[in-house]
Amino acid sequence: MIPLYAVWLSATDEPMSVAVQLETHSYPHSMERYVTQSDIGFILSYEDQFNHESSFRRGWLLQAKRLFHTRQRHARGFAVDSRFESFDSAQHERMKRLRDWAQCDFIRYLLYCPRPSTLDKNVREHLCSARSRALAHDIFDYSLGLELRDDFLSETPTVAAGIFVALLDSLPDSLLAVHKSLFNGVSPFSWFIVSQLAQADGIRSRMEFDERRHGLGQDQNLNNPIVEALIRGDADTFSRNQTLLEAIDDPRQARLLPAHTVTVRVVNGIDRPRNTEVG
Repeated sequence: MIPLYAVWLSATDEPMSVAVQLETHSYPHSMERYVTQSDIGFILSYEDQFNHESSFRRGWLLQAKRLFHTRQRHARGFAVDSRFESFDSAQHERMKRLRDWAQCDFIRYLLYCPRPSTLDKNVREHLCSARSRALAHDIFDYSLGLELRDDFLSETPTVAAGIFVALLDSLPDSLLAVHKSLFNGVSPFSWFIVSQLAQADGIRSRMEFDERRHGLGQDQNLNNPIVEALIRGDADTFSRNQTLLEAIDDPRQARLLPAHTVTVRVVNGIDRPRNTEVG
């Protein structure tokens, strides 16, 4: 386990701190066949010391997919039609069965893409146009929407990202499709985190609307010990839960336990460490 480090956001008057912890899991030999190097467990912990009812823990298994270079002879590197060629339909079905077993939205795709700023000008322009169309009808309401508007108009928008989170049933098939689907099944990783925190303050965020539009909800992915045990790589919980094993047709091929878990802890309050190691 890499120690937990906390950073106090001292540039503003907001009483906020953010800490990150990385765990690398060691499993018994009998469980190694369940472990995947592609899955990352991700836990978001929010502690509100002013309004305890807003505190929560949510977690996700993030199945990583990377974009491949285009294979067209006239193009080099990444193009708008570059694809996620490592998609595995059998793996996808197992992930859906696990989600259905848990009756909980806790599995997403984590998409590794090149940042648009690193691409050729014509590719950047295509992607910029796609994002503009994706947000053309947004009314940019509430604090999150106003922040999105400012970001969208910025010379270096964070929505022109390199890492995205996609709903399990909304995996885009190309780089252009990622940017076309902005906040419609796909969101930049940073905005995915911020949207979850916005919900803690009662703001009906665009990600919440997105999830409801796709028939999903976060209620069961809220302080859920079984889900968190899976995300943290708790081999005991996995091995002793027969209904979990039965949810997968062939357990010998169910590589679902993550090799690593990242925990982001956000504290809103005065009881917080300042730029020190806390774990």
